[in-house]
Amino acid sequence: MSGERIVGRANFIAVNSDDGYADERSVELLRILADGNLVVTEVEIPQDHVVYRAVSLWTVSDGEIVGAREYWTSPGQDPAPRWRAGYVEPLVAD
Repeated sequence: MSGERIVGRANFIAVNSDDGYADERSVELLRILADGNLVVTEVEIPQDHVVYRAVSLWTVSDGEIVGAREYWTSPGQDPAPRWRAGYVEPLVAD
């Protein structure tokens, strides 16, 4: 976790428009769920030699996003603890 919070619309736009993202990013929407004012999205973003996945929790009011929280990961990048080997099986990439 990066331990950051983006505050305000202008800052959100600036962060997502950063020169670091100047290359065209391919974002694949894997899932979207909505219930009342809560929307949950799961996306996949392939970059160079790694694939990122993000789950976002969006709070919506009057048709506008008023809050969000995102969780990012890169499947397979964290080593599995050896002690769990007898209890689990490797996950096949989807």
